[in-house]
Amino acid sequence: MSHLPGISSPPHAGLFRLEALPYQVAQELAAWPGTPLPAEGHPAGVWTNLGLTGWLDEPTDPMAGTWLCAAALEHFRVEAAWLLVPGGDGWNIRGRARSRGLQEVAGDGSNCPIVPLQVRGSQVGALALWPLAAVPDLSAIETRAFLNVLAMALASRQTIEEQRLLMATDPLTELANRRHLESALERQMALARRNHRPLSVAMFDLDHFKSINDRFGHDDGDNVLKLFARTLTNHVRASDLPARHGGEEFVLVLPDTDMQQGLAVAEKIRKAVEQLVIPVLGENALGDRPDGDATLRVTVSGGVTHLDPSDSVADLLERADHALYRAKQAGRNRCMSLSRAALGKSPDA
Repeated sequence: MSHLPGISSPPHAGLFRLEALPYQVAQELAAWPGTPLPAEGHPAGVWTNLGLTGWLDEPTDPMAGTWLCAAALEHFRVEAAWLLVPGGDGWNIRGRARSRGLQEVAGDGSNCPIVPLQVRGSQVGALALWPLAAVPDLSAIETRAFLNVLAMALASRQTIEEQRLLMATDPLTELANRRHLESALERQMALARRNHRPLSVAMFDLDHFKSINDRFGHDDGDNVLKLFARTLTNHVRASDLPARHGGEEFVLVLPDTDMQQGLAVAEKIRKAVEQLVIPVLGENALGDRPDGDATLRVTVSGGVTHLDPSDSVADLLERADHALYRAKQAGRNRCMSLSRAALGKSPDA
């Protein structure tokens, strides 16, 4: 991805066109069910009233992406605006707004430039504007002040998001921690009920994990946990939520997934773990240092359940744990499912 020039550049050099942008923004508008923004009204109030989606499920946050785009509509006199933020090797759309009556983006997009947003020389985002009849003068005092306000608001929002992400993340595995898992699961359960969609939860536990710590040491134990977390992440969708529940126990939240599909996902993960060949990092419990080719193998057991209308978060996690317990009792290195109805009939419920 080419570097976006800063707003201190000459006016024409301050704009940058992404080759993939015209198709991307056209698809965004075509797939966007949101109501066009009214011509008048305070952007934050308009956005809140329409219930448009923002960051971190906070539709009243005046610094969220859609508010910034709504403000850009008025300032640049355009019909559509998108907020882009750096992500990985590319850019992600984190906010969008369009004027009344606009249905789609037409043409080749040659008049859809990118206006960079910087704070102290650091690129924090960019605005995509459509259509733009003339190149805006980015050196104008009013425009520079406007862009600085947007950039500072975006930087502040990103700082808040980073802090919350840090608080919600397990430092060893970089997965969601238990606190974040429970709050996110509660939201997913509410969405599933509202939209009449299935939801499944899988719980995993590394088999005989204590023996790994006892024999090889905690460095190797931590390495096993990190490799399992990576395996878990590599085998799920972006919409799924993998989390560390505690110790060697992990949870995977699977939206729009029934129990049989959830069991298939859990089994796929179990097989992937079974194939792992993990190098030994340190000395084992006998005091002799393994050679460079020393490796260890691990297996994992899993329990899967699905959302019942009367479930609480605790109910769902407890039933997944009960299914995991059955898998352990049946010999480990396997995945088993358990519904609420089946649990009620179980003699060990």
